[in-house]
Formats: sequence, structure tokens, C-alpha cells
Amino acid sequence: MEKVTVPQTSATSVPDNSTDGGVKQRVDFELNGARIVAFLDSDQPTQPGGIMWPQVAESYAAEQGIGMSDARWYSVQPYRFANGRPNVNEYRPNGQTWKFETNLNTAAEIVRRLGLDLDSLPLDI
Repeated sequence: MEKVTVPQTSATSVPDNSTDGGVKQRVDFELNGARIVAFLDSDQPTQPGGIMWPQVAESYAAEQGIGMSDARWYSVQPYRFANGRPNVNEYRPNGQTWKFETNLNTAAEIVRRLGLDLDSLPLDI
């Protein structure tokens, strides 16, 4: 069952959910029984931080009426590493930490739903 929610307005620092070329700034969907919320972060390849974490996630959670623990939160940078892995990082709200090795299938699905082509993402070298 696919469940996609893309509100047209947002109180977060991601003001619009689409850019030129069909790339989305945010996706919210269900994958293997878990709610996945991912934000396209800055174009800086080194670390998450182009948008304000955890404020962007907290604001979106409040807007959607869900708790932070009700979803898995991801930051996506439009790069891939030399080994081909997309630069997708999971924010863990309980400890306010980052997990930098996102499951490859989950990461690829997030990248695809954002409207990016995994094979054509530039390398972060």
C-alpha cells in the first residue's frame, strides 16, 4: 500500500515541495510499515545541515499531527559516494544523533521518490 502525503504549504524552512525538473524538496510515504519523511538538504556534500535540523522535522511533525517517533526522518544531499551509495542520512530524534549508513534499498527509494536519478547523481569526491 502506497501512502504519499505532500502538503502544498509548510511551516518548515522548506517552503515549496517542488523545484524545476520535477525534483521534490520533501517526500512523506510508507515503506515496509514505517513512515518515511525525507527532506532534500543543501547541496553541500560534506554533512547534513543545509536546512535546520531538528527544527524542520519538528515543525513538519507538528504540522502533520504526529510525534517525532512516529516517523523515520532523513536528510538527502544530491550526491553519491565513490562506492555508488546515495548520500542519505537518518536523523534519530530520541538521541538527537545521525545515522550515516542508511539501508541502500531505503536510500534508493527515497532518492527515487524525490525525483532524482540515483545513477546520474554527481559523485562526492
